[in-house]
Amino acid sequence: SASFRKSSDIGHRIASASGVLLLANLRSDAVVPDHKIMLLPFEDADEAHFVCAAANSSPFLLGVHFYSIAIQQDPHIFQNVRVLCFDPTNPTHLRLSELSRKAHAISAGESMENLGEVEREVDECAANLWGLTAEELEAVRRSLKE
Repeated sequence: SASFRKSSDIGHRIASASGVLLLANLRSDAVVPDHKIMLLPFEDADEAHFVCAAANSSPFLLGVHFYSIAIQQDPHIFQNVRVLCFDPTNPTHLRLSELSRKAHAISAGESMENLGEVEREVDECAANLWGLTAEELEAVRRSLKE
């Protein structure tokens, strides 16, 4: 029987879309990543949600855009586009974790109405995480739209 950690984060790549989703409490069902899926196991759900939020932020996605080619990413993304280690005493890290939980709850529901607001706040926290100004964050967002 395979054993899994309590929470796992799976980053996925489909054509030119990139994103990260969270699968929690994997115990007996095997999840086997293929060449376009990365499995990142975590012992702590707060840490998993922190990485999930950071990796779905505009600053991270722009880094991925510049690191990879449009039709293919490899599992080395997290070795080349860095997310800081989770610090459970850092308010920004905890807020990103909370926002990831919120985004997952919204996505699981029928209405996606508030998701844009959560995504904007994720971007603002991520900009703080990487030391970006509001103007730099706006430039990142514009670059991703091009």
